[in-house]
Amino acid sequence: MIEAHISQRYPLDNPRSVAYRQELIRVCNEFVDRGLADQKFSRELTSGQDSKFWACISEALLADRLHNKVFPDRSAVGEGPDFLVMDRDRKVWIEVICPEPHGVPAGWLALDGGSTDFPHVAILLRWTAAIKERPRNLLVTQKARSMGTFKQE
Repeated sequence: MIEAHISQRYPLDNPRSVAYRQELIRVCNEFVDRGLADQKFSRELTSGQDSKFWACISEALLADRLHNKVFPDRSAVGEGPDFLVMDRDRKVWIEVICPEPHGVPAGWLALDGGSTDFPHVAILLRWTAAIKERPRNLLVTQKARSMGTFKQE
């Protein structure tokens, strides 16, 4: 399911696209196989919604980069931020945010070679807005849980 969706999304056969596609498939499958993905990961990754695709890819890529850290099994962690990383006796909670790529050229996201300029300003604006908004959302969710009004998706 993951492989088919990523292959459909990145169908080009040039060496760069093939390498990119293979790496995304590897990272996502390892994320699931290691038990780090939540229950909705595969469904959201393959939903066809760009925002969900990029959020899932971001989580899997971060887990891949932190591969030498110890992650408790996702089912043991339950609700909370995306990752609980154990660093010796310290617990480090990590929440991944991935802003939607509004204002980023489609050619740049598609890896089709049609865009060579890096969209610095568009990306910076999206990250700034996401970083500002995420703590606010987490606080609202935490307050709703404590009041018993929070509904899980």
